[in-house]
Amino acid sequence: MTIVELMVATTILVLISAIVTLALIKTFSINKYTIEQGLNNSNLQLSISNFTKNIREARQSDAGDYLILTGEDFSLKFFSDVDDDTVVERLHYFLENEYFKLGITKPSGFPLQYSASDEEVKIIGSNILNGISEPIFYYYNGESLSDLEDNPLTTPITPNDVSLIKLHLITNVNPEQNPTDMHLETLIRPRNVDY
Repeated sequence: MTIVELMVATTILVLISAIVTLALIKTFSINKYTIEQGLNNSNLQLSISNFTKNIREARQSDAGDYLILTGEDFSLKFFSDVDDDTVVERLHYFLENEYFKLGITKPSGFPLQYSASDEEVKIIGSNILNGISEPIFYYYNGESLSDLEDNPLTTPITPNDVSLIKLHLITNVNPEQNPTDMHLETLIRPRNVDY
């Protein structure tokens, strides 16, 4: 082999190696994003499933409050027995700094009260991208069920007007990278509400 042939063969080998390396880096990057997005969506699906179970089993508080305490665009407070101990806890689902959170308050004292200072908050979802114009909670009464897109109740709601609640989460672990945002949504009818 001449020196020219050796240089051409080396150049071709370096170019092929560079192309393969770039392809592998891009593949790993896409796979990493896909796995992160999948894990995030899996965690959110579990959180939505637990939310659905809890709101379906909502009931009057041990202090005598109506089963739904307050409902706003990014916050919902209601009462449910989440740990099956016959004590009804106050649940507070809310969005804060792109985190979907759950606060749980057990009643205490006599007469029983739900103190805000006793609330234990945990993160149940992350990378939530709902903006001001895209609430996570929508509320409907029995009369607005025929057109869910155009007839949600105005917030803050009157709790005993609510017969259906929609949870709508927009998520993406990296908004600059495809695929686009994922929309996770569920509609729930609390069992103990008059329709």
